[in-house]
Amino acid sequence: MSVSGIWLRRSKRRTAELDLRSRSDQATFRRHRQAESSKLMQQVVGWRLGKQLACAHFHRPRTVKIAVRCSSSTPPSAASLPYDKAEKKAMIAQLVAAKEATGKTYTQIAQEVGLTNAYTAQLFLNQAMLHPGREDAIKKAVPGLTDEHIAFMKRCPMRTFDPDLMKEPHIYRMHEAMSMYGEAVKAIMNEEFGDGIMSAIDMFATVNKVEGKTGEKRVCITLNGKFLPHIEQATENNTAPQ
Repeated sequence: MSVSGIWLRRSKRRTAELDLRSRSDQATFRRHRQAESSKLMQQVVGWRLGKQLACAHFHRPRTVKIAVRCSSSTPPSAASLPYDKAEKKAMIAQLVAAKEATGKTYTQIAQEVGLTNAYTAQLFLNQAMLHPGREDAIKKAVPGLTDEHIAFMKRCPMRTFDPDLMKEPHIYRMHEAMSMYGEAVKAIMNEEFGDGIMSAIDMFATVNKVEGKTGEKRVCITLNGKFLPHIEQATENNTAPQ
């Protein structure tokens, strides 16, 4: 075989080897890229999953149990139930419906139960608590009340205030009356009692219909509240850690 023939065969063999190596390198490169892509995808999926779990942990519903001591006669299980806005709204609708079914006014029910008419209305609006000893009287006055309703009324209520109430003309007018007469009432209270406020907790509230001098109907609202003096904060009387 001539030198040129030998060189040609070696050249072809070399070319084939290079081509095979090139293909092998390309396959290896592809496998490497696929492995890197798979690894990157796993990291992304893991990061997203971790973020979702973290968000789910952060935003998951939580029930906060607050133990409230209302009175020695209130069962702890009834006093510590969590506040449920939807439940309150639904129960108020049922309580008011039971009251309306009797055809009686709050004043009439109050007279049968032995409470003020404002406090009685508060019971049906879940703004006051039904104390032990009144269950039979209120069930007799409002037969539509069930044991579930009574149990709900005996729970310590979450007294709430809806800002939209201020848009109601009568409630807005009441607020306006207090704003207009508030400073004068305070001045008279200070003269009669000293420095302090009227309690809105130790209070008897009644609403009565009276007749004016010319025979017109008039509204008489009485707020009979306990006077609470502001104390002097003397350090020797302070039992908190200093």
